[in-house]
Amino acid sequence: IHTVFQHYALFPHYNVFENIAFGLRIRKLPELEIVRRVAEALALVKLSGFESRRTTQLSGGQMQRVALARALVGRPAVLLLDEPLGALDFKLRKEMQLELKTIQRELHMTFVYVTHDQEEAMTLSDRIAVFHAGRIEQIGVPEEIYERPKTSFVADFIGAANVLSARLLSASEGRVRVRIEDELELELPYAGQVPVPVGEPINVAIRPERIAIRYRVDNAEIDGSVRLKGSLVENVYVGNASQIFFQPFAKNTRALLSVSLEPQHRAKRQIGSPLWADIRPRDFLLLEPSPNGNQSQ
Repeated sequence: IHTVFQHYALFPHYNVFENIAFGLRIRKLPELEIVRRVAEALALVKLSGFESRRTTQLSGGQMQRVALARALVGRPAVLLLDEPLGALDFKLRKEMQLELKTIQRELHMTFVYVTHDQEEAMTLSDRIAVFHAGRIEQIGVPEEIYERPKTSFVADFIGAANVLSARLLSASEGRVRVRIEDELELELPYAGQVPVPVGEPINVAIRPERIAIRYRVDNAEIDGSVRLKGSLVENVYVGNASQIFFQPFAKNTRALLSVSLEPQHRAKRQIGSPLWADIRPRDFLLLEPSPNGNQSQ
């Protein structure tokens, strides 16, 4: 197992070649073999011709590539990457994510990648393990983790989620009935074993992009959706999207729903303006109690 650290850990008194060759020299490989392997590693990370440069002459992205080449040159069975892109700016981090994915595919090597960046985990991973308080809350492929989170922590940590308090009223094969925020009663589809006994509190979640917003009421329905009326609390414009927050619950005014809108659907509204939200019952996520003893963050 070899490791790539967040802060590179390069030797400042060595040039690029000597940094990458260090481990091979410790293993006392023949010089010609060292030269060949270093050249291959530099080509893999697109730094051919950088052999004689000092680390002080490199950019952050180039230093990260040297650190990666040094870890790969020994041909480990497993490569541990400990938040390796944390010191890079946003654009460079995106570029390096794609490069890492390409390198991993070319080498057929197992990468164990540690990150607090949820989008980075979704981009790079074939399988994700979500840790909370030192314990694994869920393991699965990215699609499963996002579309079918098991707990409130996973739902809210991977992507955005509106996590709401509820109570389980009844359960039958493939269906459950819940009361959300002590006022909205719904029957939801649910496959699998119901995570809590009837009558117990539980959490439900809805992804912001699963909510359809209407700025005026009409009689049209979307695929059996439930309609909520609320008022606009905040409208945030982020360039390629707009995010609104609205309050649909009378009993719990702190239970806000976040909704993601594409730019063409953005409409300017005054704070406090009425809104209507359509949500399909199948888009609600029923969440198991956390193994760490807390249902929500």
